[in-house]
Amino acid sequence: MDKLPKLPLDVWIDWIVDRLTTFEGFFNGVTNVIGGIVGGIQWVFDLIPEWLFIILLLAIIFSVTRKTKKYGLIVFALAGLLLIWNLGFWRDMTQTLTLVITSSLITFIFGVPLGIWMAKSKTAESIIRPILDFMQTMPAFVYLIPAVAFFGIGMVPGVVASVIFAMPPTVRMTNLGIREVPTELTEASDSFGSTGWQKLIKVQLPLAKPTIMAGINQTMMLALSMVVIASMIGAMGLGTQVYFAVGRNEAGAGFTAGLAIVIVAIILDRMTQAFTAKKKVGADEMKKYYLAVVLLLTTVLLASCTEMAAYNDKEPLGPQINYTITGIDAGTGVMSGTTEALKVYGLEKDKWQLQTSSTAAMTSTLGKAIKNKQPIVVTGWEPHWMFTKFDLKFLDDPKGVFGGSENINTIVRKGLKKDEPEAYKVLNNFYWTPEDMSDVMLKVNDGDDPQEAAANWIKKIRKK
Repeated sequence: MDKLPKLPLDVWIDWIVDRLTTFEGFFNGVTNVIGGIVGGIQWVFDLIPEWLFIILLLAIIFSVTRKTKKYGLIVFALAGLLLIWNLGFWRDMTQTLTLVITSSLITFIFGVPLGIWMAKSKTAESIIRPILDFMQTMPAFVYLIPAVAFFGIGMVPGVVASVIFAMPPTVRMTNLGIREVPTELTEASDSFGSTGWQKLIKVQLPLAKPTIMAGINQTMMLALSMVVIASMIGAMGLGTQVYFAVGRNEAGAGFTAGLAIVIVAIILDRMTQAFTAKKKVGADEMKKYYLAVVLLLTTVLLASCTEMAAYNDKEPLGPQINYTITGIDAGTGVMSGTTEALKVYGLEKDKWQLQTSSTAAMTSTLGKAIKNKQPIVVTGWEPHWMFTKFDLKFLDDPKGVFGGSENINTIVRKGLKKDEPEAYKVLNNFYWTPEDMSDVMLKVNDGDDPQEAAANWIKKIRKK
């Protein structure tokens, strides 16, 4: 029986992604907006001393738990934050909080209106529901691919992937909460001549608040669960520490970083639960909420008109690339060497940092930077196809941190020349330059079969 022809779904998806990447102005605008939010939140966290941060957070927890008189969270938060500080994970913790807060804020701004729309329109619900099913069941790793293609690597694609992965609970629970409002109350508001807006603001949303907050709570937990996955595309934070520990097979380091994530998760979970019972949603709060939506959308539209700055060889390189070296998978030799180089050459004192991602994410970001004529520093090694595809150069290493060049030698057994002279001749004359290797690797990366690429290389050298 003949096999059915394969549906080229992957080709179609690649074509769609390629077409979308042409809208660089829009994606640059979104990157600027989200990057600005992330940078602003992180700037505030970096500005506040650790001890003051702890005091302020404990004050917030006390204000939201004083009615219930359950002060166990205060004790837990104090002990947990002091432990994170003691373990040296404080800035990693604030970076994780930045990612979670930004993701949750964007999810709230866009998720609640979608939930309200679903509750008001059966047509909207029938369209949005399967999309939410798709977003919620698709493996989280899949979201990293378009995130890198559209936004490069760093905190911004991490936020985007977290928003897509974490938005469904907010939308679903908002829809459910409004639909669960007793019919008698909505009919009573109609009988008093309330408009649809008044009914929504003064009746439905206040009564649906516990359900909506439960959805936001789930969204925050899902966003927090993405921190380790997002670290694969350069999102900094506690996830990076876990990722490094996995790459180096260091159980102790992985456990301590994971424990810090658990502490943050418990504090955020209990705080959002406490907020649920604190106060009702009023008209003033809703006006502020929609004003925030309008301001965010306006900022995105304005920022979409901006262009990413090109490289200026008359200015220092560091500020142009935010003192960031784009790296690959944690625990690899080149990453360890780069970490050591930052120390040996004193670059850590100048704010230089190594950004963890993956080989695919690094090469994708490299190609995007070259296309836009922007500066970038990456962790590279030869042979690699990127040296054939792009015009790259190695930075000088006068102190030899990365070691010297390596050679590939052919070793054969004694007597092979006599027993198998033809085989010996082939092995003795075999010489494969890094350029040859990179050329074959590039063809394989572009989709050629490895055996076919090797055969074509043999044909090529035979003609010489």
